[in-house]
This record gives sequence, structure tokens and C-alpha cells, in this order.
Amino acid sequence: MKIKLSVLLWSILMLSAIAPLVIAEVEIGFYGYVDKVQYANGDEGQLMIWIVNEGTDAFILQNLTVIFPWNNVLPWEGNMTMEDIDEAISAGSNSTFTFDFTVPDDGRALYSASVQASAYIDGSHYQKTISLNIANPPVVMAIGEMNNLITLITVQIILTLLAAIIIAAAIFLSRKAPST
Repeated sequence: MKIKLSVLLWSILMLSAIAPLVIAEVEIGFYGYVDKVQYANGDEGQLMIWIVNEGTDAFILQNLTVIFPWNNVLPWEGNMTMEDIDEAISAGSNSTFTFDFTVPDDGRALYSASVQASAYIDGSHYQKTISLNIANPPVVMAIGEMNNLITLITVQIILTLLAAIIIAAAIFLSRKAPST
């Protein structure tokens, strides 16, 4: 009887070691948007990010980093990081984050660019790209002294006409045979 029991216990132990482990899949919804359709240089805005638990098990949000397209390494500017959040997000719930930003007016902001948002959740890295549209004013060709431009064009036209008359006269005179 002891042998049968030990064989049964060893069989159960071996089968449980061979059987695949069932690990719940973490399903994360990572969403974001900005509060305006378009920004001008110097405008202030808000970036909203939602992290939604679309799975069946809770997960832990560790940190969240946002990199704006005008980021600059020296000095560290245009990036925002929320570290050590350590927030447990249960199944079906979400967490919302708001980042305030100002579009720089020194030319670093491009016409259309993307904000890179990345989150570390349970040790895994997730990324989201959020569109950002910067309305830079068109480059206007402004000529301060229009009189100089008009004078220059007038002189060029007169010189062209004089050159055409001189060339025509040279051709006319070269065809005429000298009379003797």
C-alpha cells in the first residue's frame, strides 16, 4: 500500500511539474491626448495620459516619463518623469495623469511632432506616441526698402534695352557694305 501511495504522489508531483503554468496576461490600455488641436510658440497646454487595466489581474505602475519634441539635454528641459508611483491598478480601473507644458518660443518646437510617453508597469516597458501640432507662423518675405528694389529692376530693364539697341545697331552696320 505504501508503494502505491508513493507512486501516486510521485506521479502527481511529476505531472504538476510538467503541466504549463497559467499566468494571467496583463492587458494595458495606454492612451493620451493634448487639450488643443494646435499650439503657437509660447502657448501653454496640458497633456493627459490614461493607463487602463483591460486585463483580469491587477498590476503596479512604477513610473511614467514624457519626452516632448523640443527636449534639450543641456540643461535638462522638455522631459518630465514621475518616479516611484507604485500605484496598484486593479482590473477594470484606470489612472489618469496630467502634465502641464509650455511650447518654447526659441525655434526648438517643430511644426508637427510627437510626444513620447513611456511607462514601466510590473518591470515591463510600454510606450505611446501622442501627436502634437505646432502652428509656426509662415515666413513672410518683408522687404524694408521697396524703393531700392524698384530702382534696381528699372535700371536692369533700361540696361537690357540699351544692350539690345547696341547689338541691333552693330548687326545693321555690319551688313551695310561700304560704298566706294
